[in-house]
Amino acid sequence: MGIDYWEQKYNPNGKLAREVKELESIQSTYGAQAVQLLSLVAQMNEDGQTKTISYVEDLLENPKYKK
Repeated sequence: MGIDYWEQKYNPNGKLAREVKELESIQSTYGAQAVQLLSLVAQMNEDGQTKTISYVEDLLENPKYKK
C-alpha cells in the first residue's frame, strides 16, 4: 500500500492536515493541557460535555483556581 492509499483513507480533502494545524495552534496558544482537555471532552456525549463545562465554571468561581 502506497502513500496515496493512506492519504485517501486518513486525509481526505486535507481534513487531517487541517485538524493537526488547529491542534498545534491551540497548543501554542493555550498549552498541551488544553489539547488534552479537548481530546477528553470530545470523547464525551453532549450531557458529559455540558457537565464538564459546569464543573469548570464552578472551579473558576474559586480564586484558588484562577490565573
